[in-house]
Amino acid sequence: MRREIAVTKFHRLLNAGPVVLVTTAVKGKQNVAPVAWVTPLSMRPPLVGICLWPGTFTHELVKRGGEFALNVPSLDLVKPVDYCGSVSGRDVSDKFATAGFTLTEGKAVEAPLIEECIAHLECGLITAQDFGDHTLFVGEVLAAWADSEAFDDEAWKLETVETKPLHYLGGHFYGAIESRVEVEAPETEEEE
Repeated sequence: MRREIAVTKFHRLLNAGPVVLVTTAVKGKQNVAPVAWVTPLSMRPPLVGICLWPGTFTHELVKRGGEFALNVPSLDLVKPVDYCGSVSGRDVSDKFATAGFTLTEGKAVEAPLIEECIAHLECGLITAQDFGDHTLFVGEVLAAWADSEAFDDEAWKLETVETKPLHYLGGHFYGAIESRVEVEAPETEEEE
């Protein structure tokens, strides 16, 4: 039986993609915040979009710094990820340390990368556009990294808790994809 969902909760029906930890750095101020509203926008050039509420410290730092990094946490990092989404970097002096994260330098941006994450995208800000109560930040992917135990150049392997990307379901609910399924591509007339 189908039940109606309030339209103010529509996004909860779509929040099944991997959550990312957005890291920023501007003039000695660093921050980390989980973001679920993230999407690839273009392959050539490689563009990614993240939606942020304007009242967040992350929004302020991305806009001021002109760059950001996306760190993909695994399922075993659910508690520190949830913590980072529950407190503001304006109020906590070092969210990274409190969450237990180790920082490392990237190749293309000043924003730190989180060592414990299984993938990283370093992004330069291309544009920002307000849509309703959120801002869509479009970044060009300048460098990308993935743990070889978690990703094989084609897709996530999904073999262990430590190598499964964490997915946000809304509120304080999270999940993970259980397994990878490969479907044989259908034959086309040209292949016959």
